[in-house]
Amino acid sequence: MSRHNVKIKTLSAVHMGSGNKKVRDIDFFDNKDFVYFLNVDKIGDALGIASNPSIANDWANKTMLGQQLQFLSKRGVDYKEFSRRVPNYVEEFSDKAPSVSMQMRDGRGIAYIPGSTIKGAIRTAIFALLAKDERREYINNQREAEQWGKNFFGEIAADPFRFLKIGDSFFDNPSMGVINTVQIKKSNINYNRADIDTIKQYAEVFLAENESNFSLTLDTGGLEMAYKSKRISRQVPQFKSVEDLFNAINTHTKHLVKSELDLWDGVIDAEPMCDFLNYIVEEIDDCSHKECVMRMGNASGKRFITGGILENFRFVRNAIPKTRRIELAEDNKGVYFDLLGFVKLTIVG
Repeated sequence: MSRHNVKIKTLSAVHMGSGNKKVRDIDFFDNKDFVYFLNVDKIGDALGIASNPSIANDWANKTMLGQQLQFLSKRGVDYKEFSRRVPNYVEEFSDKAPSVSMQMRDGRGIAYIPGSTIKGAIRTAIFALLAKDERREYINNQREAEQWGKNFFGEIAADPFRFLKIGDSFFDNPSMGVINTVQIKKSNINYNRADIDTIKQYAEVFLAENESNFSLTLDTGGLEMAYKSKRISRQVPQFKSVEDLFNAINTHTKHLVKSELDLWDGVIDAEPMCDFLNYIVEEIDDCSHKECVMRMGNASGKRFITGGILENFRFVRNAIPKTRRIELAEDNKGVYFDLLGFVKLTIVG
């Protein structure tokens, strides 16, 4: 049994969506510096709705009319006192009623990355790396592809990843932000130029440079016995140690990042994105044998979520997606693009 403590560090913004959305002027207020997510329970206590239910009705009506701020101010309730404040990196909320996709939190309100998400990203990377070298010229339709998938990935009982256990990663006091993401694609008019759409999606994210830890346990004995008894139909040599596992993840991530660079090389207005991708390549190259870089979470992109496996099938149209979702921001140096979801894992114990 191999047990490790692993540090996780965000290299770019990371969004683990809870499925919950907050609506502007109903669930939150904002200014150029911060977004204030309202704690309605505490505001309700401050309004005294427990002893006067009619106030709750007035509050609800004013909220639906877009007059919640004036209502709270008139009753002497400072919403900032009863809010969770998050730095605002959205230059302008352009929609009439924009919503923010919320970060996943536990029952204590602590933001975290589920161990199942980390494990899923690792599993995708390893299987995608193995699948990349499979010869599939003989597969001509969806039914044949599905049968290949069953044969390749095997049954649940034959999955070597059942011997890998990963704990949740909790961030007690993380650096968070609300960001704006947009789609970037190659122009239909000029394929050598990038287009950025006007449809924005807003999200609460872990910012880059956040760090936390999680537990990783690899049952090497159980895995070896499963191999010997041939309960695992596919041999996965990259999975025999955590260090080899990390090396395989780096190989996979670098392959996809390099292929993205090839796709966008020379495309006008995509230079900031290429600069960021080159930074990720440098991070991978700088990894020790106990480190790896991978991508996960919302807005990771179809190729990283699926491992790019579909690209190897001739009959699958648009296997490589035409658009990518990026964070669009601006600083004193000009406009820059960040791709969400990149993290670095390091074995520390």
